[in-house]
Amino acid sequence: MEGGSSYDSLPHDIILHIFSYIFSRLPLDCVFRLKCVCKAWSVLISDFEALHLKRLRETSHGIICLHTHRDSRDCKISFEIRSLQVGRGFKTLLEKDVFRSNMYSRFLMNIGQVHSLDGLICLNDGEDFDVFNPTTKELNSLPPCPCDAFPAFPDSRRSVMLSGFGYCPLTKQYKVLSIFHYVYGDLFNQTPLSGFKAAIITVGRSNSSWRIIDIPSSYPFSDNTTFCINGTFYWFNYSKNQNQYQYHHITAFNVSDETFQEIGLPPQVDMRPLKTLRLAEHEEGRLCLVDFVEHNGEHLDVYIMLENHQWEFRFRVFFEDFQQYEYDASDSYPECVSCLRIGKILVFSDDAQRWHLYDIKSKALEFFNLGSSPPNNMFRGVSIFEESFTPICRS
Repeated sequence: MEGGSSYDSLPHDIILHIFSYIFSRLPLDCVFRLKCVCKAWSVLISDFEALHLKRLRETSHGIICLHTHRDSRDCKISFEIRSLQVGRGFKTLLEKDVFRSNMYSRFLMNIGQVHSLDGLICLNDGEDFDVFNPTTKELNSLPPCPCDAFPAFPDSRRSVMLSGFGYCPLTKQYKVLSIFHYVYGDLFNQTPLSGFKAAIITVGRSNSSWRIIDIPSSYPFSDNTTFCINGTFYWFNYSKNQNQYQYHHITAFNVSDETFQEIGLPPQVDMRPLKTLRLAEHEEGRLCLVDFVEHNGEHLDVYIMLENHQWEFRFRVFFEDFQQYEYDASDSYPECVSCLRIGKILVFSDDAQRWHLYDIKSKALEFFNLGSSPPNNMFRGVSIFEESFTPICRS
């Protein structure tokens, strides 16, 4: 392309079309290395990258979901992460099989979490973590988190309560967080051996190891949902009041200085019973709290957290728009607000085989038929996802 090449007489769009056809059939890591050939190739491949991402994003709804499937005969649990495509159902992004000696249904219900950020996906299979970019096929399997030994309790184990995936703007590194404590006994009669601890690791470094940090709060954790915004993880804690479990506060963990902070709830929802509140990320890139108003079940209220950790009421969504689909919010609290970052609410049908995306501003509903699921198949969560060439290691 340099030094009087015959390509010089062709329009750039035609050259890009020809080479895009060739590049699309090569592994992307090979294409990226071709940038070093010359300046003209570097420009051409940069244009190809932009065009390739544009095409991927135009065919995707920007939503991924995790399903798990149990095979008791082989003690195997299969994980599948799929992307919701425009007019074409789902595209499988990752499949993984793990083997567990304990196949209790209660155990299966508590494993499998998916997080997504900047085109990277983090899968927690209940014990281990994988971070991968489905666009570039880059995969980083993190080392196992170390376990303390309790000789007096040979059946002791680490029980993971929460996990999260985030980005630290200060160090420009991705982090994985795991909140756990040590217990002994079977799955139905667990006795704690330790207080809650946070394990955190930097993604993408060959010498990375987990750092274990004691959590100062003694309040239990309400669910397995965390959000990381601007380098800070957030999750709920609860307390017990007159034999009723109630939300107590939000814990914030800053990954830069590894400090914890308690954040109070809005006065309108203070000490709300469990399963009526959820955390989410708003379109503005702020943490938001969603209140499924329990006393009437007619609507949900959304509050935005401001810079000073104060809360501002932002909007209300009425469930009457979903009545034609026999929607019951109490069955899908965690996933209903998983798409707030793109200004939508996820609505499930009763048989969980149909999704509806409700646009908060236009009040429009999009319908998706998921098809039938095989026996022992469990839906484990939704995350917002946008294809990118983001490398897992930025250092």
